[in-house]
Amino acid sequence: MAGEGRFGPNFGAPSWSLAIEEQFYLVFPLLIYYCPPRRICHVLIALVCAAPLLRVVLYFTVPEGALAGFVLLPSRWDSLLLGALAGWTLRQEAARQWIATHTKTLSRVFVIAIVAIAFFPLVGFKQLSLGMAILGHLWIAATVALLLALMAQGQLAGIAEVLRVRPLCFLGRISYTVYLLHQPVRGSLTALVLGSDPHIGSVAELMLTLVALAVTVLFATVTWYAFEARLIRLGHTARYRGRTAP
Repeated sequence: MAGEGRFGPNFGAPSWSLAIEEQFYLVFPLLIYYCPPRRICHVLIALVCAAPLLRVVLYFTVPEGALAGFVLLPSRWDSLLLGALAGWTLRQEAARQWIATHTKTLSRVFVIAIVAIAFFPLVGFKQLSLGMAILGHLWIAATVALLLALMAQGQLAGIAEVLRVRPLCFLGRISYTVYLLHQPVRGSLTALVLGSDPHIGSVAELMLTLVALAVTVLFATVTWYAFEARLIRLGHTARYRGRTAP
């Protein structure tokens, strides 16, 4: 995608983010294993800061650099590494105590961050814009990391309760397949039934989109029980031993 400067056919377009995640899952364990524990925080922060810098460099130096910065792992790992940094922080007793004594302030910061994200479209922060490359992606990731840290400490109970609603939990379990297949299912049904590209401009297109959603969820449910859940259980049988380092 970065080389061609386009996402390609709609049915394959969602694969860019899954590719980033899978590449991250291959690289990140090596980083954790070989990086001394006393250095891991500094390394994570450095890599988080490097990602937006790389996005800006790609934006100005590479043909279709905006898209390259959007779909390549090194330019997007700030989102994933901020989650890792939040997890590391919550393992530190001093950090947990600091969060516990500043929950009101951090909760206000979270609300302000969410409101700011709502204004992104109004200030030109679109998917491949320079503003998103410099600040937008990092801002959203930091907001989510703060949300996770606060909820892990028992804060933002209202949001936590909403996220525990059973339909949302179920959708979360099957979300990988839903995300990967929603485009091809919707595109195929629209082409077969209406002979057009997917749009929601009429009642018929809206109804067909809802049918596509139902088909996608049904297929994702079948694949979850058929093999995805089994693979996850298999993965959970492995244990990370780590290593002791100064």
